[in-house]
Amino acid sequence: MFVRTIAQGQRLWAWGTQRWDRFWFAEAGTHSLGAMRIALGLFVLQMLVCSIPNWQKFYGPDGYLPLTAYIESMNGFADAAIASVLAWSADPLWPWVVFGVGVVSAIVFTVGIQTRVATVVLFAVWASLLHRSLTLVNGQDQIVKLLLFFGCFAPLGRSYSWDGWWAKKHKQPWPEVAPVWPTRLMQVSIAFVYLFSAPAKWNDDIMWRNGLAIYYVTLSDRWFRFPDVTLFQNIPFSIFSTYSALATEMGFPLLVWFKPLRPWVLMAIASLHFGICILLSESVWHFNMAMLVSFLAFVDPPVMRRFGRRFSVEGRRRLRWVLRRYRQQQGPRLQGWIYLRALRAHALSWGQYLVQPRTMARFDLYRFAHPALRHRLCELAIAVGKQPAPPRTLARSLREFWPRWTDFHQMLVLPLYAETAGDSQAQELVQTGRELGDRFARIEHWRTEYPAWLVEALAYLQALETLQREHLWPGVSDGALAAARATA
Repeated sequence: MFVRTIAQGQRLWAWGTQRWDRFWFAEAGTHSLGAMRIALGLFVLQMLVCSIPNWQKFYGPDGYLPLTAYIESMNGFADAAIASVLAWSADPLWPWVVFGVGVVSAIVFTVGIQTRVATVVLFAVWASLLHRSLTLVNGQDQIVKLLLFFGCFAPLGRSYSWDGWWAKKHKQPWPEVAPVWPTRLMQVSIAFVYLFSAPAKWNDDIMWRNGLAIYYVTLSDRWFRFPDVTLFQNIPFSIFSTYSALATEMGFPLLVWFKPLRPWVLMAIASLHFGICILLSESVWHFNMAMLVSFLAFVDPPVMRRFGRRFSVEGRRRLRWVLRRYRQQQGPRLQGWIYLRALRAHALSWGQYLVQPRTMARFDLYRFAHPALRHRLCELAIAVGKQPAPPRTLARSLREFWPRWTDFHQMLVLPLYAETAGDSQAQELVQTGRELGDRFARIEHWRTEYPAWLVEALAYLQALETLQREHLWPGVSDGALAAARATA
């Protein structure tokens, strides 16, 4: 019995090590990597071009983060120069030189000319942009940096590239397969994104647990593209879409490794991000497109190879048809013409988001809210008004929000400062806050009365923030602030 158990353990160990070696060190085709390289290069090129209007503001020596301040934050020029090539010179033209190198390397990377060198150069430029100003870094920037880093070790130029065509032309074709470990590193890194993000949503926000996360998103014109369409603003739709998104994100990093399930898992996660691109605002467009680009690394190379052949054959067939119709001087049929016009209008609408410059994040109300207040309440205060008849729970939350805000700022801190400093502006703000609070409690017609109240409330909160930043916190003792926070 003992000997049999040892033998079974040895066979299980041998099977596990064999599967481990096959997972990391097997050889596979490179067609998926070639398609991902083209999509990634076009995406990086688009982001660089969209940054032109704000390039000097973002990365210039006198921009949002001056070069001198950046060097001081990096504890000297040596560390700053290692982290970013933008720190090499204080010349105003130097950021544009780096921009030119980035654009050229992105084009060369996309076409596949000296792909390995182009990947290394593009990664160095991209990492320099990220390290130069961390306040501009978003999720898509990290995903692109991750893919470019592992792409330095992957055979990105063997398929759908100038390098591959040149090698075949000179009768020195590369092998059709290559080691798969760089691709596996990309895949595992992308899977880890969902492995941590999905449980974090479930644990940190009750809206994801009760199924109302999508509902509150549809009320906000900041995040939702169609806030006036009431079709999306219903609880059953929110519950279904919220739990579907959570199930998709939780299942992706676990099920994508099983070959029979992989196509369905990829279609589910891609549909999720496509839906976000269509329904949500353009502020999250880049991140979702970066994730869609990364999913190409999960496609089986034989599938991508068949798709590439079919795409090229179909493209040549359609091109011959167009040329033949043109030579015959016969326009397309009416149905096809209408379809082309609709397709052109759709492309132009998406083009508005492709050419939008990257700008700083818009002013958020909850950014200057006190930590004692939940920013969710502030989001609700901004979002309401888009719904003609908000649910009772939302109205109750709103009625709790304003008294909590006034209790802390108007009843504790502001009167204390107004009495000790004798500031007339603070006294006026105290009175304005009380009047707004009384008006808020008397709101009955949300669609007509709330928007006007919200405009005045936002102006009041901005004035309060200005006073707080310039006078309030320096004028109040630490003990009084501690007591105010404890009371709130």
